[in-house]
Amino acid sequence: GSKEEAGALNWHVQGRVEEGELGVALTGLSLEMAAPYLQQTVQARVGGQLVGQAGVAWRGSNLFAQVGDMRLDGVRLETGRDQRWLGWQRLQVHGATVDVAQRKVVINAVDLVQPQVRLERDAKGQWMYESWLAPTNKAVPAHAAPARTAPVAASAPWALQLNKLGVQGGAVELRDQ
Repeated sequence: GSKEEAGALNWHVQGRVEEGELGVALTGLSLEMAAPYLQQTVQARVGGQLVGQAGVAWRGSNLFAQVGDMRLDGVRLETGRDQRWLGWQRLQVHGATVDVAQRKVVINAVDLVQPQVRLERDAKGQWMYESWLAPTNKAVPAHAAPARTAPVAASAPWALQLNKLGVQGGAVELRDQ
């Protein structure tokens, strides 16, 4: 394959424990850097470049995130059989805010250029992604007690507001045996 240039991550932090902000600027950051982490759960390759600016701010226990312009270029998801299952030329987010206390996400605009999606289901009814899941070595003895989980507090659901969505070109392929 072709050798991709290393990207850059620049960041700044300002503030103190009670309030502050963290800003990041990404330039040509390769998604292939995530491969070692993804391989723990998914046996597929991912590629593409991330460019953009984002920030996180906090005031007491309130946490906010903001994205300026962020884009993912040349994204592809492929399996060992060199089959591309998902990809696009460009996915661009034009401004987004996340208010964790209000459980609200507002995205000004998303543009998706030349998306390609390929779906397959075999004769046994299994979808293609089921074979991508990494095997787990966590054998649970039959006599093991179920894990206890803390009760989930009742809370408002997250709200998502997308003001504009643009899709240019693209294709979807479905193969159902």
